[in-house]
Amino acid sequence: MLIFYDNHKYHLINNILKYYNIKYNIIENVREDYETRLEKYKKTKIRDFIINKINDIKLLFIMAIYPRNENYKNLLDEIKKYCNDIIIIYSINPDYELDIEYIDNMSINNNIYMIEVNNIGYDFYKYYVGILYSLNNLIFDRIILINDSFQFTRSIYDFISYIKLSHNIFNLIGLNNSYEIKLHIQSFILSFDKKICYEFIQYYKKYYNINHNLQNIIHIFEIGFSNYIINNINYETDTFYYITSNNNPYLQPEYNIIIKLYNYPIKKTKII
Repeated sequence: MLIFYDNHKYHLINNILKYYNIKYNIIENVREDYETRLEKYKKTKIRDFIINKINDIKLLFIMAIYPRNENYKNLLDEIKKYCNDIIIIYSINPDYELDIEYIDNMSINNNIYMIEVNNIGYDFYKYYVGILYSLNNLIFDRIILINDSFQFTRSIYDFISYIKLSHNIFNLIGLNNSYEIKLHIQSFILSFDKKICYEFIQYYKKYYNINHNLQNIIHIFEIGFSNYIINNINYETDTFYYITSNNNPYLQPEYNIIIKLYNYPIKKTKII
């Protein structure tokens, strides 16, 4: 049986206010929608303090694209709301052309950095190139890694708010974990602080091999790096949603459950 639940009803109030040593009464086991919780949160005396903290956090998105459809347009339309800088690391697909004009139009209000790479190493090579470029050229507090294997089905303002609120608590934050193969934080949406960025660069240099196939990449980087950070006493990790079974949450009927019960914000279009 799949058990998939949203943890952010505790995140926005419990974790953050506890971090600042501020007490707040919460009725356990009562589900409230995000807007209701947010309104209660806004009425607290520390609203302005927390909002300022959120606004101070500079996010940078790094998107890995190998275009097979127009998922990247759906994703860019949403993530552009939350940052000024977006790095797009892409490979040429001879069967599907990237819409450069669309991206150029978006750059009117956002700084879009386009980096073309050979189609090697799957998403993690693109992540590596994007993180390395970011550390050497841009100013940011956190990165959010994202690939084009899915579409957003709603706004992700709650997830972005949690990332910002948790910036000084968790070094690595994912949308959800997975128990497939082995516990890990899934790699299609990940947020790193700078410490994890540097860890990723060193880890990638140590373990990457040009002959790696997709399964190697999954085991070494998605599962391996995730567990390296999870088990490192120097870092704290978290996910916005928690999964407690080894079922694939993106296959039916589980997918309908997480959409209906937990307002899960994505639709996977590429499932291994």
